[in-house]
Amino acid sequence: MPVHIDPTGDHVTIPGPDGPLPSDGRPLIRISTAAGASATVFPHLGFNVVDWRTADGTALLHHDPDVLTGGSGTRSGIPILFPFPNRIAGAAYEWDGRSYRLPPAHPGDPNAIHGFCAKRPWTHFAASGPESVTGTFRISRDAPDVAADWPGDLELAITYDLTDRALRITADVTNVADHPAPFGLGYHPYFSLLGCADLADVSVQVSAGAYWELDASIPNGTVAPVAGDRDLQIPDRVGDRVLDDVLTGLPPFRPDADGLMSRARLQGRAAGLDMRYGAPFRDVVVFTPASRAAIAIEPYTCPTDAVHLQERGHDVGWRVLAAGEAWRAVVEFALT
Repeated sequence: MPVHIDPTGDHVTIPGPDGPLPSDGRPLIRISTAAGASATVFPHLGFNVVDWRTADGTALLHHDPDVLTGGSGTRSGIPILFPFPNRIAGAAYEWDGRSYRLPPAHPGDPNAIHGFCAKRPWTHFAASGPESVTGTFRISRDAPDVAADWPGDLELAITYDLTDRALRITADVTNVADHPAPFGLGYHPYFSLLGCADLADVSVQVSAGAYWELDASIPNGTVAPVAGDRDLQIPDRVGDRVLDDVLTGLPPFRPDADGLMSRARLQGRAAGLDMRYGAPFRDVVVFTPASRAAIAIEPYTCPTDAVHLQERGHDVGWRVLAAGEAWRAVVEFALT
């Protein structure tokens, strides 16, 4: 069947280097097309697409071997970063006259990171079409221990639509509180080497003309033109680049007929991918993790530490929804 929701994970397998990965008895969702393309979603780990393959079996995403058995929710597949992407400096901020404190990324780290939902189980999900599935995450329901740390109750619905040639992600955010609530959204996809033996041979292109200068991973408020290794506007091999940059200054938004615009590309020996984003995605993080055979091209609606940047007068895409208001944004990763 095109959408198979397996409550035990026993009948949906994810290939690993030494055979199928164990499911640890938790639900897995397999979406497949008639031609044989497939995507596997792990609801217990942030409703993460932990595996996506072409019809000929080419793996397009990286996942760690322990992804189904207690691995990190932000090191594999496509982690969802909500209600803020990347870091909030000092794990504290003020909103509407009130101070808030967030859990730090880990002991000894001064900052909060990647929001609330990437490492938590999503328990509300269902097939939403012949080749699509939708899951919902509500802060008060699914992260009650940190609900008081955010100024409002937001519900995020994520829909994955799979075709033979693309994976589309639609995010619907609704403010279910009785007062305005802020948020940002990002995705942290770890793309595979696309058939290359080494990351150095993968070609990357991101149409961003500027970047946020960082001090200890936090933007200092200065935007500078890209140069050197940060300049990815012309497709080029990754080579010996070590990348961990918040890129901005994308060209003016001129969408295709479906409302999306190509913003980045990856090309390997077995496949190429076109990253197509909707208008809300204004920043792109590019990251080459030292410990994984992967590259992350991450669309964000706002940069790192956006809540503090906005306090300082920067227009960064930090969004506020009125009570009952809804918002939608779409990204698509398409085979070229």
